[in-house]
Amino acid sequence: LPPGAAGEIWVGGAGVADGYLGRPELTAERFVRDEATGARLYRSGDRGRLRPDGRLDHLGRLDDQIKVRGHRVEPGEIRAVLASDPRVTAAAVVLRAGGPDDPEGGRIDGYVVLASEAGEGGDPRDTSADQRHTSAVLRRVLADARRLLPDYMTPASLTAVPEIPLTTNGKPDLAKLPKPAAHAPEPESAPAPSEGLEAQVLDIWSRCLHAPVTLDDNFFELGGSSLLVLRVLTELEERGLPVITPREFYAHSTARRFIDLVAAGTAETAATGGTTGAAGGA
Repeated sequence: LPPGAAGEIWVGGAGVADGYLGRPELTAERFVRDEATGARLYRSGDRGRLRPDGRLDHLGRLDDQIKVRGHRVEPGEIRAVLASDPRVTAAAVVLRAGGPDDPEGGRIDGYVVLASEAGEGGDPRDTSADQRHTSAVLRRVLADARRLLPDYMTPASLTAVPEIPLTTNGKPDLAKLPKPAAHAPEPESAPAPSEGLEAQVLDIWSRCLHAPVTLDDNFFELGGSSLLVLRVLTELEERGLPVITPREFYAHSTARRFIDLVAAGTAETAATGGTTGAAGGA
């Protein structure tokens, strides 16, 4: 592979073992011969990227990858972006695969240890003020990460933790990380939805995403996928609301903008005396 391209890390040299004791199948899978030299190589199962200066970036395990909205994602690149933020001292990323009805609807959750100066703010006796400050810092970290990562690689949540737990061999123990909030960091406020169209749309989004939704939330940042887009649009039609195309959905991906789009379609239908929903019927 050329410098900068990601691939599996293979290890060669005098230190490579003969194989796994008593595990011939695994040995055959992991220990291979270099076709050019005949040398014995070990397939590590780790992803890496060789920089032009000769340094090697470790990008996580190959089997850590999942599909998110049709793209294969692995946590190493996301973790590196989060950890590069000056307000962050350590980071971890958990990839959660989509369910059987939506295999490409994976979710990305980020965890960060904030630098002491970044995590401090306000009166230390006022825990609510401290929580608001931490939430504000997390929003800024996530906003900066969004500028460096493709949309499908941006974490759906970002949670501050006191430390990243480690296994006995020094690797992040992801199973010990707390369950994230539905879409941390929380917005400044989460007003109760009004009745009518707004309430219907927020209800549809919330049930499809399995998460609470506020007006300023982005459908795809909450884990939305192309399959979930179709599910939302189908339910809109079933409720007799205007027909929205997937292209329009992608261009109006916050709840507020999407509601405005549906409202405009409702007003147009009322003005023309037409009917909403799919065309057809007698």
